[in-house]
This record gives sequence, C-alpha cells and structure tokens, in this order.
Amino acid sequence: MMDTVGTMRGYVCRGDGMAALEELPVPRPAPGEALVKVSTASICTTDLKILSGRFPINPGTVLGHEFVGRFVEASDGVEGFHPGERVFVPTDTPCGKCFQCLHSWNGQGCQTGGSINGFHFGNLRNGGHAEYVTVPFAQANLVRIPDSVTDEQAVMLCCVGSTGFGGVERSGLELGDTIAIVGQGPVGLSATVAASLRGASQIIAIDSIPERLERARQMGADTTVLAGEGDVVEKVREITDGRMVDVAIEAVGTPETFLTALRLTRPAGTLSNIGNHGISDAVLPLPLDIGAFMGGIGDKRIVSTSAPGGKDRARRLMAMVANGKFDLGPYVTHTFGLDEMDKAIRVFADRGEGVFKVAIKP
Repeated sequence: MMDTVGTMRGYVCRGDGMAALEELPVPRPAPGEALVKVSTASICTTDLKILSGRFPINPGTVLGHEFVGRFVEASDGVEGFHPGERVFVPTDTPCGKCFQCLHSWNGQGCQTGGSINGFHFGNLRNGGHAEYVTVPFAQANLVRIPDSVTDEQAVMLCCVGSTGFGGVERSGLELGDTIAIVGQGPVGLSATVAASLRGASQIIAIDSIPERLERARQMGADTTVLAGEGDVVEKVREITDGRMVDVAIEAVGTPETFLTALRLTRPAGTLSNIGNHGISDAVLPLPLDIGAFMGGIGDKRIVSTSAPGGKDRARRLMAMVANGKFDLGPYVTHTFGLDEMDKAIRVFADRGEGVFKVAIKP
C-alpha cells in the first residue's frame, strides 16, 4: 500500500443548513476499501434535502454521492485495479455478501452499516465532494470506465441514471405499455430514456417547467403535459382515451406528485416511486377514493427503488453508453471548481441560469 499522507479539501455539512469547504486528512482505505482521487462529481437533489434537514446525517460529514475518479490504492481484499485507472463509483455500494445482496436485485435491500440499499456516501460516511474518497466494498462495486466514456457521461450514471432506469425496470414495464413519468428532472428524464429503450408504446412526460418538457421530447417522450395548466389527470385521461397508463413513475418526491402518479395509474397498473421524499417528518397519505385506489380494491401495485449499485449494474450501464445506446452527458450544463461549491449548490437549488445538472471538478 502506498504511504498516502497529507491533507485535502472537502465540502463538509455542519448541520442547520450550513456547509463549508474544509481542510481534512487524506483518508486511508480500511480492509476491503479503495482510495479514489475524485476527478468529476455532481450535486443531487438529495444533497439539498440533507442540507435542509429533510434527510438527517451526522454533522461533519463530507457531502456527495455522485462522483468518478482515478484509482489510487486499495487495502486487502481488492484486486484487479492499477493506479491512475479511471473508475466508476456507484452511489449505492452494497456489501455483496449479506442475505439481501445474495438474494436480491443489484444488492437492493442491503442494510450493511445501517444503510438503505447500501447508500453510504454523503450520509453514513464521507462522500465525493472532496479531492479524495474511500470506497467501501470496492471489489463488489468499483468498475473501470471504458476509454470511450467521458467523466460527464459516467457520473450521470452514479445516481440519477441508475435510479431512473431502476424505476422503469422495477415497474415491470412491458413492450407496448403506456407510461407516464411525473417529473422531468435528471431522475425523471432518465426514466423517460429507459422507457424508450424498453419499448413503451407511448411515453407521457409531465413537468411544470417548459424547458424540461422540451428536453424530454428530445430524449424520447411522445407526449408532454405542462403541470399547472389544467388538470393533469384529466389531460392524461384524454390522451389515453380514458384507459389511463399501465405504469406511472413518480420522480419528484412530494405527496402531491405521488398522488398524481397514483391517479394516473390504471386498475391493476403499477406506480413506481423513485422520488426521494426525505426522512424527517415525511408523511404520505394514501386516498382510497375511486380515482386513486378504488376503495382499496383496485389492485394497483406500488413499488420503489433507489440507485441500484454493484459492479455488474455499473458495467451494463456503461457498456450501453460506450455502444451509443444513450447519452446522459448533456445533462451537465454547468461546471464549477471545488472551491465554488457554495455557488454550485445555490445555482442548482435555484434552478437558475438554465441549470440541469452541475459538474464539480476538484
């Protein structure tokens, strides 16, 4: 193992909405871990929910769960990587050996270390808004990035890409199904891309921002509905000749959008929730009226997923990018240095300056 010493910069959440760039020791990888030098990171809406207190973490934690970088060194139990190689780090890093990992899809359900589906970075341990980060369970999660895949393309797969695709996969969307996707932010737009690849016959994109609907049309949506102008449910009823949709995706994370998605789902259809509703004081009432659950006997199915992690998941997504099946790299509209984190957070949160996703370059 290299004798990695010295200090680095990291964007530390101190609680009460406060975060700042601080000087920290360069971490050393524990057994089973790898040290990665971050080359490109990004900001997620979950980061904003952490800063607002809706997703509580321990004060003093470095934020960031979307990042890629270069392999530096590893401890015992990690093989097959060489210093300087570009590597992909999934947002969710399941352990690869617990009951859930051995019996579930891409480690979904892994609770190692008290995690939700192996979600550790930026909440249970220091994340990637830093110059260096240690990756847990590296042998089960770390993957080399193909030469033809850029950092920007890869980092969009860590969380938003994997989550959006995962929501469609979990829904069981079948060839020829009709799907409505509520929310066309980075996660929802990724679901739009996935629905197109999976063979949906009609993709209905819903958002309150016209520019996002235009982007959705460019990425595969057949029909768009502008929320806030009329009744969304009635518009979808008209579009589908009263049948409603086989699958509805909720990709925002509010009670209102969840209930909209539920009302868009046909009897015996599926609502797939991928919006992060937060944890603190999160409440989600479920109506049982005829338009929602039909008295509780409408046979609707509700599923949820996060950002499926693991080595095989990452390999498959990057292979599709490398072979030109889709490209989420254009999501990145703004780039900031690590010393501009305060501004990057502000621009992303305000949705100003035409921002969609931001890249952070340490």
